[in-house]
Amino acid sequence: MLWPLSRIVPGFLFKKTAPFRVFPLKGIKDAQGSLAQGYVITKPYLEDRFLKEAHNILPLDDIVAAAEIAHRLGVKILGLGGFPASVSEQLHKISKKVAIPVTSGNALFAWSIFETIFQACREKKIDLARTNLVVLGAASSLGVLCSKKLSTLVSRVVVCDGDIAVLKALKEKIAAISSAAVTIEQDSRKAVKEADIVIICAAQEERIFNAGDLRPGGLICDVSWCGPARSRLKPGHGCVVVNSGLVKLPKTNDFIFDADFGKNVICASMAEVILLALENKFLPFGSGSQTNFEKLEDIADIAARHGFEIWFSEAHP
Repeated sequence: MLWPLSRIVPGFLFKKTAPFRVFPLKGIKDAQGSLAQGYVITKPYLEDRFLKEAHNILPLDDIVAAAEIAHRLGVKILGLGGFPASVSEQLHKISKKVAIPVTSGNALFAWSIFETIFQACREKKIDLARTNLVVLGAASSLGVLCSKKLSTLVSRVVVCDGDIAVLKALKEKIAAISSAAVTIEQDSRKAVKEADIVIICAAQEERIFNAGDLRPGGLICDVSWCGPARSRLKPGHGCVVVNSGLVKLPKTNDFIFDADFGKNVICASMAEVILLALENKFLPFGSGSQTNFEKLEDIADIAARHGFEIWFSEAHP
């Protein structure tokens, strides 16, 4: 499991030239007591480097170097945990350069978004069939999956991103499977004004609209960063912000990976690679926007079989 250390430890504590750090996972048990073991491989500023480089250039050399470390340690599958979705979308580039299978974690991550939306709507008594859904960062792999899956349950979908070509193709795909009205929008502030549900699938999207742009009582699902402390969006007007992308481990564990997550709660992308190891499925699973819904259902069934549960977290009341 490759994880950017900046998610766990403040970056000012480390120099940018710091080497990779390897932390053994002593063992995570499923509901039946089967054990998965591995390593978390981290490097300071790995994610910061990605975010700051022009045109979001993938730090491919760092990921390949980490994969080589994992291979020498005897690891049979590598998961990309905690990275922006656009890193995971370039999984094919990574896979060509490493000796072990790589999975993005997007399959379970996407399923966690659906479950979070369902649970939040049930708790808040929101009728999905009557809602206007806005997906910010809709051209990302997670954005495409969310737009397609949830379009069958809502009355209107607004897909918002800068990549018009992807959005036009996405609109056609939605029209083929859903009766929901689909609108393409590039202005985030305009997109969210009539939204009942907003899904933020890209980190930069949360900074280009204001709390005042949101409809009072709306539901905001922030998937740009996993973990309840990751949300930097604090809308007013009674809006509710929920965090998805979190998975609860079985009670047989006593595990804290990130204090912000809480006991036995980990990122869904991390959970995916653990579940694949428990199943002895050493193959890429979550592989971007082309991941089909059957794979999403498969990883959800695997999670249920091993006692892993989607963790619903409300970030701000």
